[in-house]
Amino acid sequence: MKIGIITYYDVVNYGAVLLSYAMKQTLNAMGHDVVFLRYKREKKNSNGNKSIINRLRRYSPNAIKARKAEEKKIQIFKDFRIKYLDIGDFYDKQQNLDLIIVGSDQIFDCKYEFNNYQFAIDAASDRVISYAPSFGEFRATDLTSFEKKELLKNAIRKFAAHSARDNNTMEILEILTGKKPDRVLDPVLLYGFKKEKKDWNERLIKDRYLIIYAWGGTTVSVEFAENVQAFARKNGLKTVSVGDRRPWCDINYASATPIEFFELYRHCDMVITNMFHGTCFSIINEKPFYSVVMPHNQNKLKDLLEYLDLDKQILYTIDSLKEIEIPQINYSKVKENLESTKNLSMAYLNKAIANCRKE
Repeated sequence: MKIGIITYYDVVNYGAVLLSYAMKQTLNAMGHDVVFLRYKREKKNSNGNKSIINRLRRYSPNAIKARKAEEKKIQIFKDFRIKYLDIGDFYDKQQNLDLIIVGSDQIFDCKYEFNNYQFAIDAASDRVISYAPSFGEFRATDLTSFEKKELLKNAIRKFAAHSARDNNTMEILEILTGKKPDRVLDPVLLYGFKKEKKDWNERLIKDRYLIIYAWGGTTVSVEFAENVQAFARKNGLKTVSVGDRRPWCDINYASATPIEFFELYRHCDMVITNMFHGTCFSIINEKPFYSVVMPHNQNKLKDLLEYLDLDKQILYTIDSLKEIEIPQINYSKVKENLESTKNLSMAYLNKAIANCRKE
C-alpha cells in the first residue's frame, strides 16, 4: 500500500525527525511505501518581549553563537529529511494514497492551535487511522470549554481506527468516540533502532560524559546548571549539551546531526532530560537517566515512565540532584514491558491497515 503520514516531520527537533524515520522504517519493513504529507501550520503570533534589555541580549556573544548554531542545525535537519524521508504533496492533494496515518507525537494537541491537517480534515484519502498520537497539554477537562469540540468530534469519528501513546489521549478519544483506543508505543520505542546501533556507532567523545538534552522551564535556570555541574563532578563526568548551546557545559553539540545525536546517546554514561524522546533514546540504549517532569510534559513524559515502571527516574525538583547517585536500572524488566506493548502495537497496525485494505 502507499501510505501517507501526517506528523510534525519538519520541525527542528531530534525526536520529531527520528520518530518519522522510525515510522517509515517500520512501515517499509511491513512492505508499504511511505510518504510524509506536507502541511501549513497556522501558529498564534506573539510579539514577544521587546524591552531594551532583551533586545540588547540578542547581541551578546552567547546569543550570537546560539543563533549561528540554530541556523546550522536547520540546514542539517533539512539534509537529513532529504536523505532519509520521502516528502509528498500537501495532505489534501490527490497522490494515489491507499491510506493516511495520523501520528505520532503531539499531532492532536489543540491547546495552542487547531489546524485541519491535525485531524485529517479534507484529507486526500477517506481511509484514515491514527498511530500513537498525543493530545499533549490538552486535557479531557479542556473539552468542556473547547469552542471547536463538535468539529473535533466529527473529525475524530471519521477515523477507521484509533490508538494512543498516553492515558490522557486515550481518555479524550474515548470521550469523543465512545470507544477505548488501543495503547501503542511511540515509533521510536516500537522500531528500537537495532540496525542503527551498529551503523550509527562512532564514539564522538573519549571521556565519560553526561548528556543534557532539555528544553524550557527549570532547565534554563542557574540552579539547574549548578545542580547538574555538581552531579557531574561528583560522578567524574563531563557535561555535554546536545541540541542547544549551554555555555556552562564542558562540551556543546548544539548543531549535532540526528545521527550524531544518536551516537552521543549510544556512548554516554548518563542522561538528564525533560524531553519525551530524550527519555525514549535513554531507554532503547539502556542508559542511566533522570527525567525532569514539569507541568507542560506530565501528560506524556510522566505517563511513559509510570507505564514502563520507571517512575523512580522522575525528578520533580532539580535540587534533588545534589543528593542522588547514578541510577541502576533493571533494563531486563523494562524490555519485558516494551516487548509486550510492541506486540500489541504491531497487532494494531497490521489489523488497522488490513481492514482499510478490505474496504
